[in-house]
Amino acid sequence: MKNILVAIFLLSPWLSVLAQPVEDEKDSTALTLQEEVALTDIYVIDVYKSRHGKTLKSSKPLPRHNINTPDTLDFGDTLVVQLKHIDVLLNKGKVNLSEITLYINEFALTTLIPIRCVNDKDEICFILNERLLNTQEKNYIKKLPGLFLKEVGVGIQVKDTDIFYKCSKKLFIGLTKFKDEFIISCVFGVILFFSLLVLCRKTSLVRDKSTQPLKTRAFSLSRSQLAWWTFIILTSYLFIYLVTGETDLLNFTAVTLLGISAGTTAVGTTIDSTEPTEERHQNNASQGWLIDVLSDCGGVSIHRLQNLIFNLIFGLIFIRTVTSDFVMPEFSENQLILLGLSAGTYTFVKTRENKNTIPDTTSTSTDTEANADTGTTVKDQDPDKS
Repeated sequence: MKNILVAIFLLSPWLSVLAQPVEDEKDSTALTLQEEVALTDIYVIDVYKSRHGKTLKSSKPLPRHNINTPDTLDFGDTLVVQLKHIDVLLNKGKVNLSEITLYINEFALTTLIPIRCVNDKDEICFILNERLLNTQEKNYIKKLPGLFLKEVGVGIQVKDTDIFYKCSKKLFIGLTKFKDEFIISCVFGVILFFSLLVLCRKTSLVRDKSTQPLKTRAFSLSRSQLAWWTFIILTSYLFIYLVTGETDLLNFTAVTLLGISAGTTAVGTTIDSTEPTEERHQNNASQGWLIDVLSDCGGVSIHRLQNLIFNLIFGLIFIRTVTSDFVMPEFSENQLILLGLSAGTYTFVKTRENKNTIPDTTSTSTDTEANADTGTTVKDQDPDKS
């Protein structure tokens, strides 16, 4: 027993020497890691929707999910962002939570301040609270491509460093709370459309000046064009206003389209007022809206068909952009010039439409003059021939 105690006493210094370096090495490694982490070492590992909603202080770990499954966030949901080394910098006081900015695509949501997620040391959480967002931030999200489901990229900026985006995973923002405003605006648009349709059929709103009774007057292409763009721009304005709350919505394209259609109507009305009343082809009874707007004195004409098709196509493009992006589209100069040329061609040809409708008396007067020159009258004709 005495020998065993002596052996332990002799070996104890060596055992302490062997154990001490391992402990010192671990401490020094951890200390070195703490000191070497910089702001540029932060990068996004993962982004996903919290399955616990706003209950972030739960002691249970957050359940993970399939990384390939796209998450859809709505206002009120919690976005979890996992950042490499962020816990180290937060604990050392090199970074404050207020200095971490959330980006949606390339737009900063500066009003959203993150909070610590206690379930994972490398995660921070953003609650997408609509009341915390300012008007500019809410309108940016609403105007992202897509109706109620908008695919976005999430980025994080720490202090003045670069923005680190997570592009390998799909993330969506769903605007389900705006369905009520969308439905209300659509209902209003439908009511306005049918009201305008009734006015067009029952009144002279889009009919030509004519000697026909009101219900049988022919329809006018220029007035129909003005009614078409007035309806589209008015309903688009109200639709965007109800969804976004913005009022400064009219752009150069919208004003130009109204100007082209209004100018075409004004010129067409002026031409109609200067022409003879009785000899105009517009005095014929209506053959239906489509035939009326496509026809001149010679029947269906190509320049009217071109004008109708261009206005119809660009009007549908206008409506689609408004309903998907909540903004009035910007047509290029070439597109606006195309519509202007089409309208100009229609008005120029319209000045010649009724020139050939005046009864031709040339042949009658020529025959009378010929008979006078030869001295032949009806009485002088051979009775047998009569």
